[in-house]
Amino acid sequence: MATLQFVLGSASFDHQQVMLDRLAAQYQQAPNDTYLYLVPNHVKFTTEVAVLKGLKKRLKQTGNYAQANVAVLSFSRLGWFLCKDDPDYQKPRLSNVGMAMVVAKIIRELKAESPDLLKMFRGESERQGFATEVTKQLVELQNANIQPADLAPDQETGIIKRALASQAGGGRASQSTVFTDKMTVLYEIYRRFEAAVTTHVTAPDRSAMLLNHLEAADLSTTHVYLDRFAGEFSAQEQLIVDALIQRAADTTVSLILDRDYRGRELPSQNNLYYRSAKQYQDLLNLATQQVGVDVLDPIVLNQPNQRRVSDALVGVEEWMEADARFALPDRLPAPTDQVGFFTAPTRVAELNRVATKIRQLVATGQYRYRDFLVVTRHLDGYQTMLEPIFSRHQIPVFNDNQRPMATSPLATFTAALFKVLKDYYQEADVMELLKTGLLVPETPEELQQEGRAKRNPNTFMTAVYRTENYCLKFGKGGRSWFDERPWRLEGEQPESDALKRQNAQINWVKNYIKDELAPALADLQTATTGRELATKFYQFLLDQGVRHQLYSWAHQAQESGQLTQLRDVQQIWQTFGTLLDEYVTILGDQVAPTEQPGQLVAEFADLMNAGFNAGRYAQIPSTLDQVLVSESGMIQDNQRKVLFIMGATDDVMPEVKASEGLLSDPDRELLKRGLNDDQFLPISGTDQINNEPFLNYLSMLSVTERLYMSAPLMSSDDSELTLSPYLKGLARHFNQWDDQNNAPTTDLPDRPNPRASEDDVWSFVAAPAVTMGNLIEVERLSKDTGRKLTSAWRDVARALTRYDEGLTGRLNDIRDGQYAKNEAVPLQPELAARLYTTNRQGQVTNQLTASISQLEKFYQNPYDYFLRYGLHLKKRDELEVSSDKSGTLNHDALAFFVQSVIDEPDLQLADLVKEEHQGRQAELIDQAFEQAMNQQEELRELAANNSRVNLQLQVAKQLITTMAKTLCLQATQTDAQPVAVEKAFGQADWTGESQAAELPALTFDLTGAGLGEGAKVSLRGRIDRLDELKLGEQTYQLVVDYKSYNKAFDLVDAYAGQALQMLAYLNALQAANPGKQLLGSLYLRLYVPTVDAGKEGTAEELKEHLYQGITINDDAVLAALDHGLGEKGATLLSIKKKSKKDTSRFKVSADDQFSAKAGSNLVSPTDLKRLMDHNAELIKEAAVQILQGQNEIRPYRRQVGTTAETGLAFSDFLDVSRFDQALDDYKEIELTDADVEAKFEQEEE
Repeated sequence: MATLQFVLGSASFDHQQVMLDRLAAQYQQAPNDTYLYLVPNHVKFTTEVAVLKGLKKRLKQTGNYAQANVAVLSFSRLGWFLCKDDPDYQKPRLSNVGMAMVVAKIIRELKAESPDLLKMFRGESERQGFATEVTKQLVELQNANIQPADLAPDQETGIIKRALASQAGGGRASQSTVFTDKMTVLYEIYRRFEAAVTTHVTAPDRSAMLLNHLEAADLSTTHVYLDRFAGEFSAQEQLIVDALIQRAADTTVSLILDRDYRGRELPSQNNLYYRSAKQYQDLLNLATQQVGVDVLDPIVLNQPNQRRVSDALVGVEEWMEADARFALPDRLPAPTDQVGFFTAPTRVAELNRVATKIRQLVATGQYRYRDFLVVTRHLDGYQTMLEPIFSRHQIPVFNDNQRPMATSPLATFTAALFKVLKDYYQEADVMELLKTGLLVPETPEELQQEGRAKRNPNTFMTAVYRTENYCLKFGKGGRSWFDERPWRLEGEQPESDALKRQNAQINWVKNYIKDELAPALADLQTATTGRELATKFYQFLLDQGVRHQLYSWAHQAQESGQLTQLRDVQQIWQTFGTLLDEYVTILGDQVAPTEQPGQLVAEFADLMNAGFNAGRYAQIPSTLDQVLVSESGMIQDNQRKVLFIMGATDDVMPEVKASEGLLSDPDRELLKRGLNDDQFLPISGTDQINNEPFLNYLSMLSVTERLYMSAPLMSSDDSELTLSPYLKGLARHFNQWDDQNNAPTTDLPDRPNPRASEDDVWSFVAAPAVTMGNLIEVERLSKDTGRKLTSAWRDVARALTRYDEGLTGRLNDIRDGQYAKNEAVPLQPELAARLYTTNRQGQVTNQLTASISQLEKFYQNPYDYFLRYGLHLKKRDELEVSSDKSGTLNHDALAFFVQSVIDEPDLQLADLVKEEHQGRQAELIDQAFEQAMNQQEELRELAANNSRVNLQLQVAKQLITTMAKTLCLQATQTDAQPVAVEKAFGQADWTGESQAAELPALTFDLTGAGLGEGAKVSLRGRIDRLDELKLGEQTYQLVVDYKSYNKAFDLVDAYAGQALQMLAYLNALQAANPGKQLLGSLYLRLYVPTVDAGKEGTAEELKEHLYQGITINDDAVLAALDHGLGEKGATLLSIKKKSKKDTSRFKVSADDQFSAKAGSNLVSPTDLKRLMDHNAELIKEAAVQILQGQNEIRPYRRQVGTTAETGLAFSDFLDVSRFDQALDDYKEIELTDADVEAKFEQEEE
C-alpha cells in the first residue's frame, strides 16, 4: 500500500534535514529502489548539491560521491527522466519562442480575416510583445488543464456559460460583455494554436504525457519527496502529484506550516500560513479519496534543536506571524547585530552600501561570497547598476534574473534588416543595422591599413560613423543609396589626402549597401515558400559573415574570461537556429501570395521579432563562489547565510498589484467560477495580495544567520519613496527604530564625515577603489569646511597605501585634483596670431578678421570663442530646417523681393498694396521664394525625401508671403524707402575678391596694445536692409535687421558688449559715408501673427510688426519715419505719446512729444555718437584680448527681472568647457539702464 507523510514546520525549521534523514534511512533498507527528490526548477541545481552532500555524510561515504538511484528533479525534468524513451515524447518540442511565433502568425491572420474580432485589443495588438503576452496566457490556460473546447462561448455546459450564469442578476452586464469578448478572442487564438502545433509538443503536452506514463507505470519501488513547493501546484502539477501519491511506494511532502491542520478549520485568509494550510488539506482530501493510500501521521517540527536559523531570524519569523494577524509578538528579541536596517538617498547609494557590507563581512573570514543572497521585489530598478557597482567593489556576482534576448545584437540586426527592406533604406534603419557590428565587408584597397585584416570591424565602423554624419548633413537615405554618382564631402580643391580618405569611406559604405546588401535583400523577396525564405535568410547570414562575426565575439569573450558574454553569444545563435527550425517545420510549406508581393517576407520578419521577444538567456553561474542576486518572489535555496533585501519600500513590500496579462483580476475571478474541480488558475487579485506577507516571509527566512533590509529614499525620477511597513515594524521590534527622526537607529551616514568616529568610518571602508573614493571625498570636505580628519580616517589612508603601493601614486594624483580648477591656459600671443590671423595663403597677417557676431560670442564667453573660431569645433551637421537655415531662407527671400522693387524705377513697395498691383505682388513673392530656395539646394533635396521638412518649407513660404505683404503695407506709412538689401561691408577683405558695390570693412588700428607690428581688427558684416529718409536737404540712413524672434535693443547689453551688432552697423555706415546722417538701427520680427478675420493687411496687423531698436530723438524725423505718430498712434515704431512719468534720457524725444516703449530707445545725435564710440572701443578691446590669447572660461551672467541670462544659454560646447555653476565664476553684469545713463551724465560734466 502506498503511503503519504508530511513534514510540517515553519520556515525557521530545517525541513530538508528531516527529508534527508528519511531518504538515507530508506536508501539503506532498499539501495536498489528509485528515489525522486522533486523541487522547483529554480533551485534544482543547489538542492542537488545539498542532497548529495547530505547523503554522503549520512551514509558515511568518503571521496567523490555520486548516486545513480537518487535523482533531484523539477517537474519538467521528471518528464524527461521517466518518458525519454516514449516515441510521443521524442516528437519535436515547440519552445516558448516557437509558440510565440505561431501565436504571432495567428494574430496576423485574424487581423486580416476578422478585424472586428480583435477590437478589444486593437491598440495592444499593434504593440511589440503582444504575441508574447498572448502566448503566456495560453500556457497559463494549458497549465490550468483548460482545453480550447472548454472555452467555446456557445457551449451551454462550457466554462464561459457557467461563469456568466454564476453572476446572473449581479448588475454586471458591462463586465459580462467585456469578459465574453475577451474570451472569444482567446478561444479563437487557442483553437487555432492547438491545430497549428499538432506535429510538435509543448511543455503542457509533455506534462500530459508524464501523467499518462505515471498512470501506467509500476512505481512500487519508487520513493518520492516533494520539497520547497510553497502555496499551490498548477492544475497539471496537481494531477501529477496525485498520480505519484497513488502509484509510488511512498511520498513525503514538506510544507511550510506552523501546525497540523488535520480535522481543523482553515485559518483566516490573513493568516501567514493560510495558503499552505489550504494546500495541506487539499492534498489530504485527495489522498483519503484514493484507494490504497495510507496517510501517516505528519512529522511536525517544533523543537529548538530542529531550527536551522539564528535566534535573530526566529525573532523575524515571530514578528511576521504576528503582523499577519495584526498583532504584536508575545516576546521581544534579544539585542543583536544579526539583523540590521538602513536607508540611502538613491538606489546607487543603497547598492554601494550593500556591496560595502558584503565586502566587510567577507573580510572577517567567517563568510564566503557564496554565503550571500541579495534580493529585491523587482530587479528592474537595479539592473543597469548591479554589475558595475559590484565590479568596482571586486565582488563576484551572479544575477539569476532571466534577461530578454530582444535587445541582443542579432535580434536588433534581424529587426533592422527587415525594417530597411520595409521602409526602403531609410538612413536611421540602415545605420541601426550597420551599428550592430555584425556586417563587416572587405576593406577597399585605398583604405587598407598595414597590419590589419581585410575584414576589420573597427575600420568599417569608422566608415559607418563618417557616413552617418554625411547622411545627416546632406539628407541622404532612401533612393540616395543607389545614386550612380559617388558621394563627395565638400572641402578644399585639390583634395587633400585626408579628404580623399573620407570620401573613400562614405562611398565604401554606400557601395556596400547598393552592390551587396540590396541585391541580397531583393533575393529574399523572390522566395516562394517559407522554407525557401528561411534557407535564403540563413545563407545570407553566412555569406555576409554574420555567423563568423558572432564566433569572433565568442572567441574574444573566452580569451578575456568573460564567460557570461561567451554563453550569451552561443545562446542567441542557438535560439536563432531554433527559430528557423520551428518556422520551417510549422510554416515552411506556406506559399507566398502572388497578389500581395512581399507579404511572406513581412510575416517572416514579424515572426522572427516575436520569437526573439519571447527568448530569454539561460542563467548559469560561472563559479560557485558568487553573491547571488535574485527577486524576492522566487523560491530560493536555504543554503546561504546572509540576506540583503533591497528596495524595501511600501510600493513593493507588500506589493498591491493587478495581475499582468490579457485577463484582468476580475476576469480571472469570473473565469474561476466556471472551472471544473480539476481545473484551476494561479491565485490573483485579493488572494495574491493576501499571499504577499507569506512570500516576503519566505524570502526573509531563506538564509540561516543574518538579515539586512534597506531602502532608497528617492526613486530614479527623483520622486520620494516611503519605507516598507516591514522595515519599520521589524526595526521597531528589534529596538532599532528612531521615532523622533523616523529612521533606523542603525542607519548609515549619507556621506563621509571628517570628524567621524571609527565605527562611522568603517561604514565607508570597502574595496580599495571604493575606499579611496570615499577618502578623497572626505578630504575634500575637510578642506572646504576646515574640519580636520580624525585618526580613523588617517588610519584608512595609511592602510590603503600599505595594501597596494601602486595606490599611492593614484591617491596623490587624485588629491592633486582637489586643487585643480576649471581654468583654460591662456594662449601665447604668437600662437593666438597663428590661430586667428592666418590667411588663406597660410600667412600670419596679425590682422583679426571677424564678424560682429563672433565678437559678441567673445563677450558672452571667451572660451566658447576660442573653441569655435580658434579650434574650429562645431557640432554635427544635420540637414534640417534649423533656425539658422530657416533664417537664411527668410532673409534671402525678403532681400530678393525688396531688391526686385528697387530695380524697377517706376515701382515702389507702397504701390504693391494697390489692387491693380496684387498680381504683380504675388508674382514677385513667388520669384523671391524660388530664388531663395536656389541658394539652398540641399533643402530641396531633403524636402523631396522628407514630408516633415516639406511641411516646414510650406510654413516658411507662408511666413515670407505675410512679411512681404507687411513690408508693402508699412511702406504706405513712412517717407523712408529701401535703397539696398544685404548690404555687405568687409566681405571682399575676407574672401580676397573684389566686390565694388560693398562697403569697406570696419577696421581699427591696434597699434600700441602690446601686439605685433601692423596689428588691427577688420570686421565684416551684412546689413539686411538699408533705408534712407530724405527730410529737406538732409538724408538719413536707417539700418533694418530681421529677426525670427522678438528682439529688443538692450542698452546694457550694448554697453557691456553682448550686443555689438546694431551700433557696429552704424559705425560701418559712418566710416563709409561720413556726410550722411544716421537715423538709427531697428529690428523687425519675422512671423505670422494671429489677426482677426477681415483685418488682414490693415493697421491692426501693422501693430503686430512694430520696429524696435534705437533711433535719434528728432521729433520731425520720427514723424516722417512713422506717419501714425501725428494722429492715430504709431503704426511702425515702438513709440507712444509722452506721458509725465517718461523722464529717462534715452526714452524721450527732443521736443518731449514722444517716448519709446520697452525695447526701444530715443537718443540725441550726440549720445548716439557716444554709444558708437563706446562700441568701437569694445570691438578693439575684444580684438586685443583675443590676440593676446585670452580664452578664460568665464561666461557672462545678468539678472533680467526674474530670469538669469548667461553666456551658456546657446553654447554648443558645454561638454567641453564643463562649466560648474557651483564652483566656477561668472562674469557678472550688474549694470542697469540707469547706470548707463549716469555714466553719460558724468561724461558731460
